[in-house]
Parts: sequence; structure tokens; C-alpha cells
Amino acid sequence: MSEAVGTIQNLAMANGERGGGSSAASRTRSAPTRRRRLLALAVSIVATAAVTIPLAYQAHAARPPLQPIRRGAVVVPSTVPPHRNPPVEVLPTTTFNPTPQLRWMRSGGGEDPAVLDGATVSDLVLLWVDVDVAQRVEFWVDPGPRIRRPVMVDDVAPFTLRNGSGGGSEAFDTRRLTNGAHAIEILVVRPDGARIRMVSRFVVDNG
Repeated sequence: MSEAVGTIQNLAMANGERGGGSSAASRTRSAPTRRRRLLALAVSIVATAAVTIPLAYQAHAARPPLQPIRRGAVVVPSTVPPHRNPPVEVLPTTTFNPTPQLRWMRSGGGEDPAVLDGATVSDLVLLWVDVDVAQRVEFWVDPGPRIRRPVMVDDVAPFTLRNGSGGGSEAFDTRRLTNGAHAIEILVVRPDGARIRMVSRFVVDNG
């Protein structure tokens, strides 16, 4: 840097001694002015170089070395984490019957279970509620507008309607009903407190 300043000053002095047909007085006045201008220009160049060169060197030194890119490789910026697909968790499937059904079959078997609603029954039958999840089931026979207690409450699956709790019999005796149209209302109470109420209408024909 100092050698450059000296060279510029020497050029300024040499330029000031050239006359080119001018008088000694004019050379004396113009020489200091040229030297000052050249000196100011030289100082400006040196100051700019003293600031620019170190900054450029620091930026080059801080730059990470270039890595060869393999063909087919995905380049990810260092500031962005690579995206990874989350693991897929397979949950077990649960079968759920959203609509409970009151089903029946003849006591002693011999027939496939069927839906009670719309059926014609006689003698002893088995009546139970087909439901996946329930805390308890309440039964009413021939419900009417008057509020009354259910004829049976069962809290153990299979939720069955029978004539009484004694005797160990799970059958319902239709002969206690008159021939003709009847109805059974059920109230299913789920463990979460949800309630489902249904009415099944059927016909009794005992001859």
C-alpha cells in the first residue's frame, strides 16, 4: 500500500514540473493543486482497497467447500431439515352395530334367529337384543302413553327378555299375551351414556 502511495506522489510531482510553455508563476500555483488532487485520489483508492480486500477474503474463507453432486441425488439446503414421511400406524378395526335389533327364535331351536319386528310368534320364544356394546337394556311390553317402570332390566349380555328372573328359564311365554298385535320397547344404555330407544311390533298367534 505504501509503495502505491509513493508512486502516485512521484507522478504528481513529475506532472507538476512540466511546463508546456507556461510561466514559472502559473506552474508554481497549479503544481500544489494537482498534487493535492492526486494525493486525495490515492488516499481514497488505498482506503477502499484496505476495506474491500479483507472482507472479500473473509467471505471466501467462510464459504463451505463445494461437494460433488452425485447423479440422481437430492440437494437439500443446510437450513431446511430433510423431510421424512411419518411412520404409518395401523390401528385395529372395530366392528360396531349402530342399530340394535330385538331378535327372536323358538325355544329349543330348529329355526334361524330373525328380527322380531313384523314377525308372528307363538308358544315359548327366546327374545334378546343384538347389540355390540351396552351397559344395560330395559324392556317394556305393550308400552303406552302412561309412564311406568320397565318389566325387566338386564345388564349382562346377552340381554334377554324373559317372564321372570326365577327358574333359570331364558324363554318368554307368548301365551301370557292375547292373540293379536303387540309391541316391545327397548332402551339401550351405552357405557358412554348414549341412549337408543326402539319399538318392535309383532303378532301373537297361539290358535
